[in-house]
Amino acid sequence: MKRLRLITGNRLAIVSAMLCIAIFSLALRSFWRFDMVNLETCRSNNAVWTGDGYELASLHGVMWFRHYHADFLPGKLPPENLRNRIRGPFLHVRRTKTIRLDHPSEGPLVAIGAGLIHSASADASGAFTGTQYIVPHWLAATLLAVLPIYALTRLLRLKRRMRRRIANDLCPSCGYDLRASPDRCPECGAVPSGNPILFHVRRLTIVSG
Repeated sequence: MKRLRLITGNRLAIVSAMLCIAIFSLALRSFWRFDMVNLETCRSNNAVWTGDGYELASLHGVMWFRHYHADFLPGKLPPENLRNRIRGPFLHVRRTKTIRLDHPSEGPLVAIGAGLIHSASADASGAFTGTQYIVPHWLAATLLAVLPIYALTRLLRLKRRMRRRIANDLCPSCGYDLRASPDRCPECGAVPSGNPILFHVRRLTIVSG
Protein backbone atom coordinates (compact mmCIF):
# COMPACT_ATOMS: atom_id res chain seq x y z
CA MET A 1 0.00 0.00 0.00
CA LYS A 2 2.85 2.36 0.85
CA ARG A 3 4.51 1.68 -2.48
CA LEU A 4 1.22 2.31 -4.29
CA ARG A 5 0.83 5.65 -2.54
CA LEU A 6 4.38 6.58 -3.46
CA ILE A 7 3.86 5.70 -7.14
CA THR A 8 0.55 7.59 -7.24
CA GLY A 9 2.11 10.62 -5.56
CA ASN A 10 5.00 10.65 -8.02
CA ARG A 11 2.65 10.47 -10.99
CA LEU A 12 0.52 13.28 -9.61
CA ALA A 13 3.68 15.34 -9.08
CA ILE A 14 4.70 14.80 -12.72
CA VAL A 15 1.24 15.82 -14.00
CA SER A 16 1.24 18.83 -11.69
CA ALA A 17 4.69 19.89 -12.93
CA MET A 18 3.57 19.60 -16.56
CA LEU A 19 0.48 21.72 -15.87
CA CYS A 20 2.64 24.28 -14.07
CA ILE A 21 4.92 24.58 -17.11
CA ALA A 22 1.90 24.83 -19.43
CA ILE A 23 0.36 27.64 -17.34
CA PHE A 24 3.68 29.50 -17.24
CA SER A 25 3.88 29.30 -21.04
CA LEU A 26 0.27 30.43 -21.31
CA ALA A 27 1.03 33.37 -19.02
CA LEU A 28 3.79 34.59 -21.36
CA ARG A 29 1.52 34.21 -24.38
CA SER A 30 -1.38 36.00 -22.68
CA PHE A 31 0.22 39.43 -23.15
CA TRP A 32 -0.07 39.35 -26.93
CA ARG A 33 -2.79 36.77 -27.58
CA PHE A 34 -6.23 36.17 -26.11
CA ASP A 35 -7.04 32.44 -26.03
CA MET A 36 -10.47 31.10 -25.19
CA VAL A 37 -12.07 27.65 -25.41
CA ASN A 38 -15.84 27.98 -25.57
CA LEU A 39 -18.87 25.67 -25.45
CA GLU A 40 -22.33 27.09 -26.14
CA THR A 41 -25.68 25.32 -26.09
CA CYS A 42 -29.23 26.38 -26.76
CA ARG A 43 -32.53 24.54 -26.64
CA SER A 44 -36.19 25.34 -27.13
CA ASN A 45 -38.70 24.84 -24.32
CA ASN A 46 -42.33 25.78 -25.07
CA ALA A 47 -41.26 28.45 -27.55
CA VAL A 48 -38.86 29.92 -24.99
CA TRP A 49 -35.20 29.73 -25.96
CA THR A 50 -32.75 28.98 -23.17
CA GLY A 51 -29.03 28.89 -23.70
CA ASP A 52 -25.90 28.16 -21.66
CA GLY A 53 -22.31 29.00 -22.32
CA TYR A 54 -19.02 27.83 -20.78
CA GLU A 55 -15.64 29.35 -21.48
CA LEU A 56 -12.05 28.95 -20.29
CA ALA A 57 -9.82 31.85 -21.25
CA SER A 58 -6.38 33.41 -20.77
CA LEU A 59 -5.58 37.12 -21.08
CA HIS A 60 -3.21 39.70 -19.56
CA GLY A 61 -1.69 37.36 -16.99
CA VAL A 62 -4.93 35.84 -15.68
CA MET A 63 -7.18 32.89 -16.46
CA TRP A 64 -10.90 32.62 -15.95
CA PHE A 65 -13.77 30.20 -16.18
CA ARG A 66 -17.17 31.66 -16.98
CA HIS A 67 -20.64 30.21 -17.09
CA TYR A 68 -23.52 32.24 -18.45
CA HIS A 69 -27.19 31.55 -19.03
CA ALA A 70 -29.65 33.28 -21.34
CA ASP A 71 -33.43 33.13 -21.46
CA PHE A 72 -35.05 34.51 -24.60
CA LEU A 73 -38.71 35.48 -24.58
CA PRO A 74 -41.23 33.81 -26.94
CA GLY A 75 -40.79 35.12 -30.45
CA LYS A 76 -37.29 36.42 -29.73
CA LEU A 77 -34.49 34.52 -31.40
CA PRO A 78 -31.11 34.12 -29.69
CA PRO A 79 -27.86 35.05 -31.44
CA GLU A 80 -26.85 32.85 -34.33
CA ASN A 81 -24.12 31.10 -32.36
CA LEU A 82 -26.66 29.95 -29.73
CA ARG A 83 -29.49 29.00 -32.05
CA ASN A 84 -30.78 25.48 -31.37
CA ARG A 85 -27.45 23.71 -31.45
CA ILE A 86 -24.43 22.71 -29.47
CA ARG A 87 -21.11 24.18 -30.54
CA GLY A 88 -17.74 23.27 -29.27
CA PRO A 89 -15.59 23.15 -27.62
CA PHE A 90 -14.08 25.58 -30.11
CA LEU A 91 -11.09 27.89 -29.84
CA HIS A 92 -10.97 31.68 -30.18
CA VAL A 93 -7.61 33.40 -30.67
CA ARG A 94 -7.51 37.20 -30.90
CA ARG A 95 -5.09 40.07 -30.42
CA THR A 96 -5.04 41.39 -26.87
CA LYS A 97 -5.48 44.99 -28.02
CA THR A 98 -9.08 44.28 -28.95
CA ILE A 99 -10.02 42.86 -25.54
CA ARG A 100 -10.68 44.56 -22.21
CA LEU A 101 -10.52 42.66 -18.94
CA ASP A 102 -12.66 43.43 -15.89
CA HIS A 103 -11.11 43.21 -12.43
CA PRO A 104 -12.77 40.75 -10.01
CA SER A 105 -15.21 42.41 -7.62
CA GLU A 106 -15.91 39.66 -5.06
CA GLY A 107 -13.91 37.21 -2.96
CA PRO A 108 -11.17 37.32 -0.29
CA LEU A 109 -8.32 37.46 -2.86
CA VAL A 110 -9.53 40.46 -4.87
CA ALA A 111 -6.38 42.41 -3.89
CA ILE A 112 -4.17 39.99 -5.87
CA GLY A 113 -6.51 39.79 -8.85
CA ALA A 114 -8.39 36.60 -7.96
CA GLY A 115 -12.11 36.42 -7.34
CA LEU A 116 -15.55 36.46 -8.91
CA ILE A 117 -17.55 38.66 -11.24
CA HIS A 118 -21.32 38.32 -11.31
CA SER A 119 -23.18 39.86 -14.21
CA ALA A 120 -26.85 40.19 -15.11
CA SER A 121 -28.71 42.10 -17.78
CA ALA A 122 -32.14 42.16 -19.37
CA ASP A 123 -33.67 43.77 -22.44
CA ALA A 124 -36.64 43.31 -24.74
CA SER A 125 -35.34 39.98 -26.07
CA GLY A 126 -34.57 38.27 -22.76
CA ALA A 127 -32.22 38.07 -19.80
CA PHE A 128 -28.56 37.13 -19.36
CA THR A 129 -26.82 36.04 -16.16
CA GLY A 130 -23.24 34.94 -15.69
CA THR A 131 -20.53 34.12 -13.16
CA GLN A 132 -16.84 34.50 -13.91
CA TYR A 133 -14.05 32.92 -11.79
CA ILE A 134 -10.71 34.70 -12.20
CA VAL A 135 -7.28 33.35 -11.14
CA PRO A 136 -3.88 34.91 -12.01
CA HIS A 137 -1.50 32.61 -13.84
CA TRP A 138 1.17 33.02 -11.16
CA LEU A 139 -1.22 31.90 -8.42
CA ALA A 140 -2.32 28.80 -10.34
CA ALA A 141 1.31 27.94 -11.22
CA THR A 142 2.40 28.38 -7.59
CA LEU A 143 -0.31 26.07 -6.29
CA LEU A 144 0.54 23.46 -8.92
CA ALA A 145 4.26 23.71 -8.10
CA VAL A 146 3.78 22.74 -4.43
CA LEU A 147 3.45 19.01 -5.06
CA PRO A 148 6.42 18.68 -7.49
CA ILE A 149 8.66 20.66 -5.13
CA TYR A 150 7.63 18.48 -2.20
CA ALA A 151 8.22 15.29 -4.23
CA LEU A 152 11.65 16.49 -5.40
CA THR A 153 12.67 17.49 -1.87
CA ARG A 154 11.56 14.11 -0.54
CA LEU A 155 13.50 12.29 -3.28
CA LEU A 156 16.70 14.22 -2.53
CA ARG A 157 16.28 13.53 1.20
CA LEU A 158 15.84 9.81 0.54
CA LYS A 159 18.94 9.69 -1.69
CA ARG A 160 20.97 11.49 0.96
CA ARG A 161 19.80 9.04 3.62
CA MET A 162 20.63 6.03 1.42
CA ARG A 163 24.16 7.33 0.74
CA ARG A 164 24.70 7.89 4.46
CA ARG A 165 23.51 4.37 5.30
CA ILE A 166 25.67 2.79 2.60
CA ALA A 167 28.71 4.71 3.85
CA ASN A 168 28.10 3.29 7.34
CA ASP A 169 27.52 -0.32 6.16
CA LEU A 170 23.80 -0.12 6.86
CA CYS A 171 20.97 -1.42 4.74
CA PRO A 172 19.85 1.46 2.47
CA SER A 173 16.28 0.24 2.74
CA CYS A 174 15.72 -0.28 6.48
CA GLY A 175 18.96 0.86 8.15
CA TYR A 176 19.91 -2.58 9.57
CA ASP A 177 23.61 -3.16 10.38
CA LEU A 178 25.11 -5.18 7.49
CA ARG A 179 28.67 -5.67 8.77
CA ALA A 180 27.89 -9.30 9.62
CA SER A 181 25.85 -10.00 6.46
CA PRO A 182 26.86 -7.69 3.61
CA ASP A 183 25.36 -9.92 0.88
CA ARG A 184 21.74 -9.47 1.89
CA CYS A 185 19.91 -7.65 4.65
CA PRO A 186 18.59 -10.21 7.19
CA GLU A 187 15.93 -7.75 8.31
CA CYS A 188 14.17 -6.88 5.04
CA GLY A 189 15.89 -9.15 2.50
CA ALA A 190 17.19 -6.32 0.33
CA VAL A 191 20.48 -6.61 -1.56
CA PRO A 192 22.43 -3.42 -0.75
CA SER A 193 22.77 -1.27 -3.86
CA GLY A 194 22.26 -4.39 -5.95
CA ASN A 195 26.04 -4.91 -5.64
CA PRO A 196 27.06 -7.07 -2.63
CA ILE A 197 30.69 -7.27 -3.88
CA LEU A 198 31.12 -3.62 -2.99
CA PHE A 199 30.14 -4.40 0.57
CA HIS A 200 32.50 -7.37 0.73
CA VAL A 201 35.39 -5.13 -0.30
CA ARG A 202 34.44 -2.49 2.22
CA ARG A 203 34.11 -5.06 4.99
CA LEU A 204 37.54 -6.60 4.22
CA THR A 205 39.05 -3.12 4.27
CA ILE A 206 37.56 -2.43 7.69
CA VAL A 207 38.70 -5.79 9.12
CA SER A 208 42.25 -5.53 7.74
CA GLY A 209 42.54 -1.99 9.01
